[in-house]
Amino acid sequence: MQPAQAKALGVQVQAVGPASAAVTEVSAKVSLPARAQQLVSAPLDGLVTAVLVDEGDVVRPGQPLLKLRSTQLPALQKDLRQAEGQLAQAERAWRRDEQLLAEGLIASARLEQSRHEAEMARLAAAQQRQLVGQALAGAEVDARGELLIKAPAAQQVSERMVALGQRVEVATPLLKLARLDELTLDVQLAPELARQVAVGAAVWVRQADGAERQGRVVAVGAKVNEGNQGVLVRASLKPSPGSDLRPGQWVPTRLELSGRAHRVPEAALVSLPQGGEGVFVEVAPGRFQLVSVRLAGRQAAEATVSVSGLNDGAKVVARGTAALKALLP
Repeated sequence: MQPAQAKALGVQVQAVGPASAAVTEVSAKVSLPARAQQLVSAPLDGLVTAVLVDEGDVVRPGQPLLKLRSTQLPALQKDLRQAEGQLAQAERAWRRDEQLLAEGLIASARLEQSRHEAEMARLAAAQQRQLVGQALAGAEVDARGELLIKAPAAQQVSERMVALGQRVEVATPLLKLARLDELTLDVQLAPELARQVAVGAAVWVRQADGAERQGRVVAVGAKVNEGNQGVLVRASLKPSPGSDLRPGQWVPTRLELSGRAHRVPEAALVSLPQGGEGVFVEVAPGRFQLVSVRLAGRQAAEATVSVSGLNDGAKVVARGTAALKALLP
């Protein structure tokens, strides 16, 4: 059309903003990575006689967590004492036979027999100690004969799943412990937007102190969630000391997309017949081309879009898009 016709239709153009890394604003759920969590379970059947920590407590290595009274413990201790007693008796017999052989009072076959019995007793005692160690799973026995379950490392109690006076079976979950030096950000994106996210892409989260913390995308889901038709994008983030980020919290997050992006007036966006969005680009005075774009985000009256072949300073139609769209074949 003639420039005068475009003016009569109210068509106005505006230069696009400079290209930059494409970033979209999303909402992310804070969670804990599986490798940062640890489950504390009951080593034996028993009764919980003391709960020494609660949710949110920070524990140091070796700090007592719970006490458990178990009727299985005396039987284990008895078997161990019996095995160690048999070992001591067999070793005494072996040493006695060594002395008797030296004095010429017994045959060497008897010494070999006592040596074999001592070795078998040693293996039996070692096996019994291993069984007790596996059964206790790092717990200690206090002066009252109760199991004292201790923290394996410096962590925070993220969940308490047992109550005082509760009877538990072996392997019953008691506590969940977690390190808070690493967090996970889970984002659900539309499939077309998820295609623009690559492993290693940057994410930014603003903390309560105003500081922005940067993380990295560690995984992009291979399937679509049936419930919300979104694709899971997971990022890893190391919060700063004293951070207010907590598991289960939803936080505004900026996510880096592949390619470059331009800022255009939001009014420049038009819906395409085949779906998606586009902008009219002025290729010459009075000549306009409808170009498909990928929307990366909106802020105030501007939209961030990614599109190949759009140079800095290119002009897009900011007003009169409806009139131009009506002229499309």
